Amino acid sequence: MILSCPSCSARFNVKAEALGTNGRTVKCAKCAHKWHAMPEGAPAPAAAATPPPAPPPPPAAETAAPPPPPPPQAPAAEEAPPPPQAPAAEEAPPPPPPPPQPEAEDTPPPPPPPDSAAEIDLDEAPERPPIPPRQRGGQPAPQKGSTLKWWIALVAVIVILSSAAVIWRKAIVVMYAPANKLFMMINLPIDTLGHGLVIHTPETGLSIDGSDRVLTIKGQIENTTGRIVDVPILRASLRDTKGAELQKWTFTAEEPRVLPGERVIYETEARNPAQGATGLDITFTRPEEEMESETK
Repeated sequence: MILSCPSCSARFNVKAEALGTNGRTVKCAKCAHKWHAMPEGAPAPAAAATPPPAPPPPPAAETAAPPPPPPPQAPAAEEAPPPPQAPAAEEAPPPPPPPPQPEAEDTPPPPPPPDSAAEIDLDEAPERPPIPPRQRGGQPAPQKGSTLKWWIALVAVIVILSSAAVIWRKAIVVMYAPANKLFMMINLPIDTLGHGLVIHTPETGLSIDGSDRVLTIKGQIENTTGRIVDVPILRASLRDTKGAELQKWTFTAEEPRVLPGERVIYETEARNPAQGATGLDITFTRPEEEMESETK
């Protein structure tokens, strides 16, 4: 239970059983005021009942009554015998002694009630946390911390989606070609030429045809998608040991398109290849790209 000091209005936590049934004197830990505190719901202590007055002692036994006066004597000649005297009253017998009370069994005495004169030092009760204000609809006012968490989560989702779009931008443009304009605006254009087609390493061979040396190149193109893909123009490039391009030409595959999971063969040759060529590259290209490279 909570007690309130009548002097300084300080509030204290006190166990109800510490006050007992008759209350105890308590002392305020803040202003040292003392007062008699009663437990909650306990009635005010009644005045001590006075014992009933003792009955008056029984009257003492009366003494023997005096004998009655003798009657007047008759004028007879003979003298009458004296009347018999009344017996003296006997004393009243004393009251019998009270019967002996049976001895009570040895039982432990009940615990003594708490001493109401002892003082209890009270500790001040902790203050209750303030109740957050409520809006008109009865809902508690939203806290600023929770709103900030939602904004952080939203920004994190946007960053994750943007990163995923950049990483898989080529697949996005293949499925939706107009999306390439958006990537061009952020200077990340996508080249979808030959997407899903894999050019396997070709086999090469060198032969002599009269006075010409003939370099023969033969390989396969595999479709790794689940749809039919058109085969673009192929570009062959011979390079030296430093990676510089020495010779290039274009050619086409045997089939203009390849079915899902299928392969098509490509084959080309170069007469009198450039001296010092040690590397070969086979890539896809566009006719306009080749025209631009020739004009430069």
